[in-house]
Amino acid sequence: MRRVAHAFPVQAMSLPGERDETGGIEPQRLLIRKDAMMRTVICLPALAGLAALGLVPAPAFAQESRTKTFDGPNATVTQTTTLDREAGTLERDRTATAKESGKTVSTSLDRQRTETGSTVARSRTGPEGATRSFEGERVRGEMGSTFAGTATTRTGEQYGVSASRSRDGAGNSQASQRITGPEGQTLYGRDRTTTRSRTESGGIRTEHNVSRTRDPEFRPRRGAGGQRQRPPQRGGRPRR
Repeated sequence: MRRVAHAFPVQAMSLPGERDETGGIEPQRLLIRKDAMMRTVICLPALAGLAALGLVPAPAFAQESRTKTFDGPNATVTQTTTLDREAGTLERDRTATAKESGKTVSTSLDRQRTETGSTVARSRTGPEGATRSFEGERVRGEMGSTFAGTATTRTGEQYGVSASRSRDGAGNSQASQRITGPEGQTLYGRDRTTTRSRTESGGIRTEHNVSRTRDPEFRPRRGAGGQRQRPPQRGGRPRR
């Protein structure tokens, strides 16, 4: 079979800045550029497929920030959340402004991951400017965790908050919470133990024992709907 070589006009494929002394295009440059473009077009879908399969690590942003705004009939609420996965920090600021009076209520939450657990700090400032706060640290162990913190009321009174939880390999566990007053006295305490044992028939028996103590003069503030507020949760972890 006889091959026929077709000659294409050089001027029809001319690109600015790549002309030689004769006024035409240098064929080597044109072929190199065309080959590079083909490789780029072929590689992009391949890389996208590998990234989807998890074979190529996708770019991760160390810090993420998100702001939400709600404009209701009575108030405007703005919440900003900043998460830094690499540093192990979480910051959340929320502000609610009443449209009629212009008064604001602001809350903040800061969490920090540590080598042994995490720390937490929360605060709330009411429309009259009074602030109450809560901060503490959670420490993890091989068989459980402990928490110790301080709660400060709007009037400046401070209360100690502590908790612990542990579990063994046999299914036995225990948990306790304590609230102490400004002078170190115990205002509220709760202890829970769970034990498991085998019966004569080979079954498993589980027993729960819960004991509570409370100072008669200690009366927690009632929340919305007349419900008593629960003691601070273990580790100060915010509810989701």
